[in-house]
Amino acid sequence: MIEAYVDAARRSRPATAALQDYYGQVYEHLLRFLKDRSNAPILHVAYTIDRRSEFLTLGGQGYIIHDQYLGQSFNKLNRILFARHGSAKLSQSYASKWLAERFVTLGCLKLGLFAGLLCRQFEARAHEDGDPNDIPAETTSQRQQITTVQECFVMGHELAHFMFPRDQQNFMEGVRARVDEFFSFKEMTAAVDPELTEEASQKALEDGAAHYRKILASNESEYLLELFADDFGGMVATQLAHYIYKIPLSQCQLGLILAFKYTRLFRHLELLARALAPLEWPAPAG
Repeated sequence: MIEAYVDAARRSRPATAALQDYYGQVYEHLLRFLKDRSNAPILHVAYTIDRRSEFLTLGGQGYIIHDQYLGQSFNKLNRILFARHGSAKLSQSYASKWLAERFVTLGCLKLGLFAGLLCRQFEARAHEDGDPNDIPAETTSQRQQITTVQECFVMGHELAHFMFPRDQQNFMEGVRARVDEFFSFKEMTAAVDPELTEEASQKALEDGAAHYRKILASNESEYLLELFADDFGGMVATQLAHYIYKIPLSQCQLGLILAFKYTRLFRHLELLARALAPLEWPAPAG
């Protein structure tokens, strides 16, 4: 049933057996955080142009669709982060690639072709001074660790969507208790931007805490669900990555922060694609 849903809802291709096995092992570790696994969602690994993982229920059975292309996209952005040179051009190339694929799904083939050509041009210019991804083995290991954290976070986030309706009140009490603790770590902002002054770093932490306190005070179920999912996903991803995969806590923090930044980037690109799409399909006159 889940295969039929994915095939009907997305442009997809099946994940390889090796990837199915790898993600299955990660998911088994995550299920240990459930008190009762008897009705746990079934993991389905897909590879779709949507770059979107989700939790859903079909025929009374819960499923978590983990989109491997989302993890691959995180990995690509992490490559840009650690590139030896040409990060700006590589970023422009990736944004053009994202838009090209989205234009095609929106039926805007001319815009898709244009964005695809831009992608190739930006990529070529980034390679003019050599391979920007020719980096030391230690840096490659850091990139791989960060990507692992991010994929664990995505799975944990979707598992939280299954858990939340079952004990919402207790879950939110835990989130409220952790907000102030989480935003007390000055190392968190330093991991993202080491050049921030102490005053700017403190303001960033205070603004972040205020934002989440506002969401908690709103009692709007949709926002609370996403806040809990981010909180739970970050917590289980950190524990799994650190204690099972032996990834340093500093790398866990950086991976989570970057995951939030990347998903926000995807939302901005989606808005841009939808704003530009009418250029190919203008509204009828009158």
